[in-house]
Amino acid sequence: MFARPNTLGLSAPRAVRSISPVSWVIDLAKRLALLSAVITGLGCATACAVSADCANQKCVCEAGGTCDFDCVAPPCHIECQRGSDCTGACANGDCTCQSESNCDFRCDAPPCHLDCKSNTDCTGVCANGTCSCGSGAECHFECQAGPCHVECGARSTCNGECSNGTCRCGKDGRCDFTCTDGNCKTECPAGAECLLRCNSGNCKFDSCAGGVTQCSDGSIACNRSCP
Repeated sequence: MFARPNTLGLSAPRAVRSISPVSWVIDLAKRLALLSAVITGLGCATACAVSADCANQKCVCEAGGTCDFDCVAPPCHIECQRGSDCTGACANGDCTCQSESNCDFRCDAPPCHLDCKSNTDCTGVCANGTCSCGSGAECHFECQAGPCHVECGARSTCNGECSNGTCRCGKDGRCDFTCTDGNCKTECPAGAECLLRCNSGNCKFDSCAGGVTQCSDGSIACNRSCP
């Protein structure tokens, strides 16, 4: 039998390839994995949210971003750029909070060093390291394992725990320090207001540019009133 001629001049329809649901899901998963890799590798634009694992690498939270970083394989380093809202885990590494950012760092494995720049709101945990608070910043530091050192910048509001280390308040700053092991050096320079608590009960300032007051709760105050 002969095929009927195509009298309308239209091309024959193409065969439609059937795509199974399983193949479609696999293809979608591959595309999402690629997108995730691009975001993690290149960073994220302003005001976006990132959640990632910083295993054996440095994670960066872009300026103005919102980020939450984990660490499952040290070393893990974090940099939170200017104006970001950033939480994460340090592990055998350094965590940095750039100016005008809000940061909260934990320590998953010592040593952990924290560097909170000027005008930040910064909370974190040090371990066998140094926690630094920049000028005009507000910082709260805990010591997970000594030695722990706390360095507070000028005009900062700085609370920190020292252990087998030094707690140093900045000029014109307001600092609350706790010595957790009775082996701390504490310094309160000119214009600063400092309070020192000691878990061992044996408190003293190594330098105090003002009068020292023994408080009823066992703490001592330099150039400020007792709590």
